[in-house]
Amino acid sequence: MGKAATTGAEAWPAAFLALADHCADVTAVMAVLLELPVIRSRLHRLTGGAVTEAHCRAILGATFLHDIGKANRGFWRKQWPTEERGRGPICGHLREVAPLLFGPNGIRIAEAGPYLDPRTPAGALLMAALGHHGEPIPFDQLKAEAHIHARFWQPADGYDPVAEARGVAEPLARWLPESLHAAERLAPLPPALLRGFLGLSSLADWIASNAVSAFFPCDGHGAGDRWLFARARVREVVRAMRLDG
Repeated sequence: MGKAATTGAEAWPAAFLALADHCADVTAVMAVLLELPVIRSRLHRLTGGAVTEAHCRAILGATFLHDIGKANRGFWRKQWPTEERGRGPICGHLREVAPLLFGPNGIRIAEAGPYLDPRTPAGALLMAALGHHGEPIPFDQLKAEAHIHARFWQPADGYDPVAEARGVAEPLARWLPESLHAAERLAPLPPALLRGFLGLSSLADWIASNAVSAFFPCDGHGAGDRWLFARARVREVVRAMRLDG
């Protein structure tokens, strides 16, 4: 589950959006934000003119994986009716991604390329993206918590969270192959670029999480390709928000 649309604070969700589809929405927003002259000029100012097209391509891949932690079993249970949630623990999706990065049991998601290797520049981008709710997560803290969250990545109740995470990462190669290629060749990144990307991640996620019909409704793509829908819709959204002025 990537996003739920409700009719009120206490109402049961009227619609759900698949996790990979929500990631497509957020990435489409990020792609357009990176094209805006004001955003690009500020990134250049932050980094002394060091931002390249390869950086931007790699940033899109990290953006796509920003919510991969939602595949964990505790977050998956959130879609259950309240009376059924007692069958297991509920949890979040940010720090819970730690076992995919530092897990002691060798969880491997090859479809994510180097993004789930925290020793790589691409891994540093994903670490920044995990702060998209406004709170950066220190590397050492996340590493220390990996064993705490490992249970949420074990299959149970007919659900395999690692398989779901692979299903989220797989569209990277289909929708954003250039991002994976850039991530494999990425040089160490300026800290200022990571900070700027974290802020943009918060903005992109906020915009793409709006489920009203004029933004990114859960059923907006019908039976079609969500990436195609998102890339078309984001242009309308950016114009309506006057971000392109």
